[in-house]
Amino acid sequence: LVLLRTVLYSNYMNRVLLILITLLMGGGINTAPAQNVTSSDTVSAESLCPKLALRTNLLYDAALVPNVGVEWFVDQHWSVAANVMYIWLKNDTRHRYWRLFSTDVEGRYWLKANDGDLRTGHHFGAYAAFYRYDFEFGSKGWMGDANYGGGVSYGYAWRIFPKWRERFTLDLNIGLGYLGGTHKEYDPDEGCYVWQRTMRHNLFIPTKAEVTLVWYPRWRAFNKKGGRP
Repeated sequence: LVLLRTVLYSNYMNRVLLILITLLMGGGINTAPAQNVTSSDTVSAESLCPKLALRTNLLYDAALVPNVGVEWFVDQHWSVAANVMYIWLKNDTRHRYWRLFSTDVEGRYWLKANDGDLRTGHHFGAYAAFYRYDFEFGSKGWMGDANYGGGVSYGYAWRIFPKWRERFTLDLNIGLGYLGGTHKEYDPDEGCYVWQRTMRHNLFIPTKAEVTLVWYPRWRAFNKKGGRP
């Protein structure tokens, strides 16, 4: 009986050691029959879905207004974009003011699920925005302390710069909606600023225009099978 227990225990330990050695060498135990695995099977659709992109509106860049934005992709069709722009320059001796602060948030629905690990095609959205500005060009000034708006948007994006591993898209977007707030006009006069009038506006006009350069950083994503895009 003692001899039998010793033999069984020895066989058990040999199996345990064999399993440990196999795992340490990077192998695995697979009793299922072998199957052909294609490249489309190794990378899941979710792993190819972009997670975050950085944005800048080239229209504001051309107007010397620095701006930056981020877009977070919730799933294969929905995303949320947030943008901010800021410039606060002045020249009192020449009566030049170029001040602007604006921020907006937009929710988007993309008709096309995804284009590899980038997002392209048509999209629709709804947005809300806040504006503050002070512009003066020598003889006349315009100031808006608290302006706000919102509306609906439509856009289209496509890939650019193929030599750079296609990590960029160009996104054209336009929005139509409501713009409200107050608008003040003033005249500079011997070092002072003379108020002329204050107007309150409630307008339904185009309130959003974008020619946006979008950069998709390369995220390393793994799926359940160990694949990587």
